[in-house]
Amino acid sequence: MDINFTFGKDVHALTSVNGIIYAATWGYGVYKSTDNGSTWIQINNGLGAFLAMQSITSTSNGDVYVGTVGGGVFKTTDGTNWTQLTIGYNVIWAMGSTSTAVFAELTAAVFSNQLTPAQAGQLYQLLMFSSFTLCRLTAQVTYL
Repeated sequence: MDINFTFGKDVHALTSVNGIIYAATWGYGVYKSTDNGSTWIQINNGLGAFLAMQSITSTSNGDVYVGTVGGGVFKTTDGTNWTQLTIGYNVIWAMGSTSTAVFAELTAAVFSNQLTPAQAGQLYQLLMFSSFTLCRLTAQVTYL
């Protein structure tokens, strides 16, 4: 579905990677534009009923992560189909990324997913700080 965002879509976050712009909306899921925002296509395959998006980020390899309210974090590697990640939290308020990690912030915790293929799907490493918890996806648990 093409859409013009000037007609009532509440965009909560934007990211771009490899010339594609992604918009996370409140209640309408994710849209992408491949023509610098002239047209937008809704890409919600795999998100189910979790269409309230609070945050979105992308990595240099083209992967896109979206933080939902109710469904946690979803990831797409092809820009079309989403897979839900199991992190144990369903409400994600903010996201960001570096060249090697994706960070997701929730009420009192921050989670990080290291982006190496060998580590994908492994367990989260907890790092305790004064007012929040930082987690990284690694092959083994190490407390800092």
